[in-house]
Amino acid sequence: TVLAEADAVPILVFDEIDANVGGEIGHAVGRKLRTVAASRQVLCITHLPQVAVFGNTHFVVSKAVQKNRTLTRITPVSGSDRAEEVARMLGGKDLTPVTLEHARKMLESAAL
Repeated sequence: TVLAEADAVPILVFDEIDANVGGEIGHAVGRKLRTVAASRQVLCITHLPQVAVFGNTHFVVSKAVQKNRTLTRITPVSGSDRAEEVARMLGGKDLTPVTLEHARKMLESAAL
């Protein structure tokens, strides 16, 4: 955040910014990224739901192999789909009512 305030770079890209952090530290990173994004375009690649919930726009990147070629797909998610994606990030592919509710609460809290 200090460098973003001092530099005129209009776009900042963070790849795997969540490496070796979790929980409350991830939450703090998400809040800081939101602060930076108020004056810059921020693109953040993360696997941590505590970071992801602070984004204004959320994309899911997936890869698949078809006919010996690797294909990458980038899909925007919003609304209930976003809550399901955050829940997947929290608890894996088998969603439960608990992970879905936790995801919704995280999104609501980050929106404040």
